[in-house]
Amino acid sequence: MRLWQSAMISLAKSEKVTAAMQSSAFMQRFASQFVGGTNGSQALDTVARLRERGIRTSVFCLGEYVRDADLVEQCVLDLLHIVPKLSEVGLDTHVSIDPTQMGASIDWTLCAANVKRVVDCVAQLITTPQRKVLMLDMEDSSITDATLNLWNTLHSNGYPVAITIQAYLRRSERDIRRLVEAGATVRLVKGALAEKADVAFRMRSDIDANYRALTEMLLGADAKTQGVYPAFGTHDERMIAHATERAKSNGWTHEQWEIEMLYGVRDALQRQLVAKGHRLRLYMPFGKNFWPYSVRRIGESPQNLQFVLRAMREVNHRHPQ
Repeated sequence: MRLWQSAMISLAKSEKVTAAMQSSAFMQRFASQFVGGTNGSQALDTVARLRERGIRTSVFCLGEYVRDADLVEQCVLDLLHIVPKLSEVGLDTHVSIDPTQMGASIDWTLCAANVKRVVDCVAQLITTPQRKVLMLDMEDSSITDATLNLWNTLHSNGYPVAITIQAYLRRSERDIRRLVEAGATVRLVKGALAEKADVAFRMRSDIDANYRALTEMLLGADAKTQGVYPAFGTHDERMIAHATERAKSNGWTHEQWEIEMLYGVRDALQRQLVAKGHRLRLYMPFGKNFWPYSVRRIGESPQNLQFVLRAMREVNHRHPQ
């Protein structure tokens, strides 16, 4: 599993592979199933269509492992453009960002400054009934502390900032305890990067067990008292069922927590969850730099490759060369 994840991350970081894939017309058609648009205007249209179906979104400007300062700046500008427009049309202003797209691969000070620019934009929006949140995504464990420190600085200063926690990291129970005390908005995911055994659980059963344990903490009495807002990022129906059962038994309403899935993945399950009254949010990327994002999704599990190959065959059938 770790070798698979390492190989996929290497592909995601390769500038040559990225350039080749993103210039392919076929790969562009394939990626369009999982990307909400190549620009901000298309993304806004997609967000609005999803909201009509009762689905919320967290928009993500494509770009990971960015080492070009100009590309980092362009991503920041794209976000500063789309954030106010989400609010203007009455949609949730929920934006996800990776530290490495904000400049962490160049300089952490640059990253922190760019994150501050985006969260300032979110914070300055006119107050509406819709949620306004800047979600910090979590990447590899080498920057976990720096990402949490950035979240803490912004949260302590009253900014509407949220944080992602990876259940496969051994440290996550400790991190969740602190976040519960702080009344944080937390997205819980399983995690899929190639980490060492002393840093992360390797066995799927251990990761699942920790995900359940952290779910119980996020839906516990202390979390409810502190005003924690949990978001469970998963397509695993067992984890969704567990969260649903814990929320019900502890008196959490559907408005007090949510499920988050990837745009373009498991549409039928998404419809079922909305029909049952769940608050569902889709992680929806937009932009042209789709390859690093796509290959990282494949890297989450070797089984995901089967889904990708089926999707590629469908694309080829609909759009023969």
